[in-house]
Amino acid sequence: MTTLARYFELWLLKLEGVLPPLERAFPAELAEKMRRMMRIPPAQLKSFTLPEEESKTAERILGAIIEGHLEKRLKSRALLAELL
Repeated sequence: MTTLARYFELWLLKLEGVLPPLERAFPAELAEKMRRMMRIPPAQLKSFTLPEEESKTAERILGAIIEGHLEKRLKSRALLAELL
């Protein structure tokens, strides 16, 4: 489920035009994994897994980019973290 959330965040930022180059935002290996994940149709994400540490790193980075774009803290991030 968390992979789907990261997928959604990546595409949300890309479609809004505010996703920075992945190599600049993520460590090199994780940037490549994010790029590969974006090429997978959502229905096939079950076959794509991220180690927990990388997933948390991606969540932190993507959350910071989203909040920076919105210029405010999202209260829903804590609730979403509890649900996932």
